[in-house]
Amino acid sequence: MKKTALNVVLLGSCFALALSGMAAFNLYDTFVAQHEAQAEYLEESSSSAATSAVTSTATSSGTSATSASSGTSSTSAASTSATGASPYASTSVKLVSKSATNSNGVTSKYYIADIELHSYDDLKTHMVTSSAGSPGSGYKETVSSHISDIKAAGETPLVAIDGDSAYYSSYRKGYVIRNGLKYRSSYQTTSGTGTTSGDDFATYQDGSAKAFVEKTTTTSDLIAAGCYNCWCFGPTLLENSTVQVSEDEDVYQCKGANQRTAIGYIDAYHFVFFVSEGRINNSSTDGFSLYEMGGLLKDYGCTIAYNLDGGGASYMWYNGSRINTSSDDRSVGDIVYVKAS
Repeated sequence: MKKTALNVVLLGSCFALALSGMAAFNLYDTFVAQHEAQAEYLEESSSSAATSAVTSTATSSGTSATSASSGTSSTSAASTSATGASPYASTSVKLVSKSATNSNGVTSKYYIADIELHSYDDLKTHMVTSSAGSPGSGYKETVSSHISDIKAAGETPLVAIDGDSAYYSSYRKGYVIRNGLKYRSSYQTTSGTGTTSGDDFATYQDGSAKAFVEKTTTTSDLIAAGCYNCWCFGPTLLENSTVQVSEDEDVYQCKGANQRTAIGYIDAYHFVFFVSEGRINNSSTDGFSLYEMGGLLKDYGCTIAYNLDGGGASYMWYNGSRINTSSDDRSVGDIVYVKAS
């Protein structure tokens, strides 16, 4: 009898040990192994996202986490989480020099910087402000001075163009978001001398871009959606690969054939800068209209394109020197540039 009771006790103990082992395995399988598998998947996804970038003259040669935007802002920064990975292993810029005949029968030169970004924040803005981040007509400098400031901040610029002039102008209004910081939230009006178009162009942390009408959203909503830069000169030249301006549409100060500056978007992490010559020897027939510029950017493959400050302010700096020659070396409030990363 005692032997039988002892056998029952031993059998129960073994059964308890087996149950404990199975419970421990289930806990491991549920909580530990699942995390290990997830980490392995994330690592694989990260490593497979990067591919070789197209070879070009100007390529990334260094890294920097320093912001080159002058001034500070008390508003909140954009979210740091990007929703898409770049297909490019490094940031590169290829300069393309082209020419086209405009509606006046005059052949004019234009330049396209073809940009592939390794990271969304390799496309940045440098802006001159007061020490408190305030705008004003006195806060501007030449493009070469902007470049010097960027280098002094520890970054290596590859290409740059003049920006939208919105923040230093006495009459221009509109949304101003620069490098993830919100500087101005008042939307622009479209009546009166010198006002802009009412639509903006924004780049996002997933490598995408969008043209939109300011009154349809707010700067807070833009930043919440991952907006990193927002420009408000305009108008939108191209959307969904369709030219958005008429043949006679123009900005108030810059009619007909002229020097032009624009930014274009091809697809994720793939952008272009556009600058044209114009008004050579004070000619009124040399250069391009907005409509013609939109067509040139469409022909190059852009799906979205947006007009920036043109005329005498048009300027492209590439790989150490100025590219276009016919516009002024004018002081501007901001430039758009690509940095090495």
